[in-house]
Amino acid sequence: MKILFVCTGNTCRSPMAEAILRAEAMRRSIGVEVASAGIFAVDGDRASKGARMSMKDRGGLPEHRSRFLSDEIMEWADLVLVMTGSHKRNLLTRYPHLEDKVFLLYEFATGREVDVDDPFGGPLEVYEAVRRQLEDVIERLLDIIDQQEV
Repeated sequence: MKILFVCTGNTCRSPMAEAILRAEAMRRSIGVEVASAGIFAVDGDRASKGARMSMKDRGGLPEHRSRFLSDEIMEWADLVLVMTGSHKRNLLTRYPHLEDKVFLLYEFATGREVDVDDPFGGPLEVYEAVRRQLEDVIERLLDIIDQQEV
């Protein structure tokens, strides 16, 4: 399964989610490919300092470079998971033919429509709270994926 995480700038939430999912899927031996992109990203930006610091014990995102959401990456993905309802509305406006694979992350993993707030510019504690939120919901996501592969 190919999973794409999408947020606004691809410097905080989506790269954190990408790294968490990649590490947890590897730990649990669940075969997934994972990528991330941003609706308003500038290609090549580093992950934000707060995101890198909050992910320090997972490697700190040193290799991450932001990517603008493209038609190609949308077509590549089997599942597109966005961070907010506004991201979902944006994608469904741009890609109505892909509506069957675009979900709010929480919606897909828990059935609840909950946004993952943007920590950009906030203190480290806010980034760490977002990281914990992502870790929790990604565990649930992997449970679903693991059950589908059986």
